[in-house]
Amino acid sequence: MKKLKSSFMAFLILLSFLSIFIFFSISISESPKDLGIILFSYNKTEEKEAQLKKAEETIQKIKTAFNQKLYEKVTDLLKELPPDFSLTPEENLIISESFLRSGFPERASEFSEKVISVKTGTHEACLANLINIKAYIIRGEYKTAKKNLEDFLNSYCDEGLKKEAKVLLYFIKELPAEEIKKLDKNLIIKNFGEIYKLRGIYFIKKGELKKAEDDFFTFINVYGTYKEAPEVIYQLAEAYLKKDEEKAKIFYELIITNWDGTKEALFSKFRLYQIAYEKSLIKELLPEKTKEDLISFATLIKSKYPEEKIAEEASFMIVKVSFEDKNYFSARKGAIEFLKTYERSPLIDVVKTYYCKSVSSLFEENYEKKNLSLVTKLEVEDKDLFEKTKCGEAYYTLGDIYFNYNLYTKASYCFIRAYELNNKEELIPKILLKLGLLALEDKNLDLFNDIFNFLDKSKYKDSIKDPYYFYLKAFYEGQKNLSSGEYYLNLVLNSTLSEKFKEKLLKYFRDRALYLKQYGKALAYTNNPFFKAKADDYVLLLLETFNTDKVVFENTLKYAKEKFPDNLKIKWLEAYYLEKKGNIKISTEMWKELTKGNSLESELAKSYEKMRNFVERTHQTVF
Repeated sequence: MKKLKSSFMAFLILLSFLSIFIFFSISISESPKDLGIILFSYNKTEEKEAQLKKAEETIQKIKTAFNQKLYEKVTDLLKELPPDFSLTPEENLIISESFLRSGFPERASEFSEKVISVKTGTHEACLANLINIKAYIIRGEYKTAKKNLEDFLNSYCDEGLKKEAKVLLYFIKELPAEEIKKLDKNLIIKNFGEIYKLRGIYFIKKGELKKAEDDFFTFINVYGTYKEAPEVIYQLAEAYLKKDEEKAKIFYELIITNWDGTKEALFSKFRLYQIAYEKSLIKELLPEKTKEDLISFATLIKSKYPEEKIAEEASFMIVKVSFEDKNYFSARKGAIEFLKTYERSPLIDVVKTYYCKSVSSLFEENYEKKNLSLVTKLEVEDKDLFEKTKCGEAYYTLGDIYFNYNLYTKASYCFIRAYELNNKEELIPKILLKLGLLALEDKNLDLFNDIFNFLDKSKYKDSIKDPYYFYLKAFYEGQKNLSSGEYYLNLVLNSTLSEKFKEKLLKYFRDRALYLKQYGKALAYTNNPFFKAKADDYVLLLLETFNTDKVVFENTLKYAKEKFPDNLKIKWLEAYYLEKKGNIKISTEMWKELTKGNSLESELAKSYEKMRNFVERTHQTVF
């Protein structure tokens, strides 16, 4: 019986699985939309999980930054969290205090209220209340602060926090005289000092620097310690840097003189060198020591204090100074590090430009040194970065290099990638010119005409002064009319374009002239020094005009004899032409001269001489 029950249960389970399988099979086959919904939901869940994981990592960074007293970094990291991410009361408390210490009391109140609303009756709510009260005091809202302090003193919060509340009442001059006498002097110094310091930071954020200066020096002279001074003076110097550079320099120098060896002194040295560098109109005239010291301070900040806000600017200055000093390897290296470290930096676009120009300059330098192996090495290493920075300029430079090495397929790829990635308007016509040039080299006239036609009718036409434009325009016009093409031909011949291209263009015009039977033009093109005419070029023209254009033939023969007096092909054609003209005496002498030797022309002359003698004997016999 037991065995029968087991078998029956197994059968039921099998039947259930079969039913589920059939149901899903039918559902999927009949409702592909439902399957799409399932897959979409799955993808959304995966995406949500990835966002949650990233948010948790950001929260950990926030806590680490808070423990390191990097309060502004905490507020910056908050921007990376999704808008709908739910923070714990502990996290809200951390963020609230960070905003308070960064000079944003309004935001501090916003986050402290979140803690108070969910943690009423707890120690966290008491701490949040105190942050909120300090925020009101810093903003100068003493009336609201007084009411909140009185409520706080009548609350459940512990006596230690209430003593702090009484000190704050004393600060806003709302504590009775008999209560003042009972206050702990150290607690007064601590809380008064904190309010003056935080209010000074708040005034800096508002741009009220005179008020900030007053509060900071009250803090330093009355409530602070010698060690705390450089921190607030440095903040003041940084604020004045944007409004009054000379006053900022006074504060930087004050820090270096009195607190040398502190991190603020290092930052101040960097700033003073940075100011000197930026003020110099001609960077080349700056002493090398100034640039070296600036980079040295920047490197030290970057290595010792990477979490400090100034580290970002220090990293930027390394890139900028290296680039402007034409140290492109160092600039490239610094830019790559910057792009990895400061992805959200407001300086990111400038650094991308420095990177792009640096790597392009490295390509050009090493091409000039004929170091193609280093060019290809850099290309492989930085390929992904070209895409990330949209560095069309680097691909354009590579395309130029490969083009000059006659690697046209590789050059075409680089120019196409340059066009796709380019984010600079002025580079587009240059890229199109090179693509047109490659189409011409590949003898793909349809593609060349399409590219050049587009370029010639585009908004870039009037701004193009590139010799390559004149080169392609000459080809383009020469297909239709040699005379209209000659204007651009002359521009090319008088340009800085390499002689290779001038020679190619002249030969194209010569061939077109021969095709159109404009022999006078063909001779003029051939005689141009950039044509670099060989004897065979004159032979070709002599053959074309032998029976068609006596004047051009004779002119061509004249130039050919001057340039190649010993050329047998030219002599052969001259002898034949003279004989045809009836100048038998001279032609006979020439034929005899030509029969000497073992060249092909000599053998032909011998054969012709035999044939000519045979014809003469035949004539004599007949007559």
